[in-house]
Amino acid sequence: MLAIFPSRLIDLLIISVTLSFAWMSLIQKIKKLSFINKEWQVRIINLFLSFIIAIPFEMKFYDANLIDGIWIGLFTFIVVPTLYEILKN
Repeated sequence: MLAIFPSRLIDLLIISVTLSFAWMSLIQKIKKLSFINKEWQVRIINLFLSFIIAIPFEMKFYDANLIDGIWIGLFTFIVVPTLYEILKN
């Protein structure tokens, strides 16, 4: 498996999935707000907050650098809607 995926990438994906479970709950709370009524609004909020929360989370709890935090934010942004759809069905 390491020949295909570097261990650092696997570590970043594991961190992203871990953060995504908590992130799903936050996104669901945001969806219930009265001024959020369109799907594109939720996606934009998810995009911005993914990076705002993922970068400090990763730097604090995993002692990694800014670039890794950006990757985790990107993976979290991608994984949260997918994970929600999987669990919803």
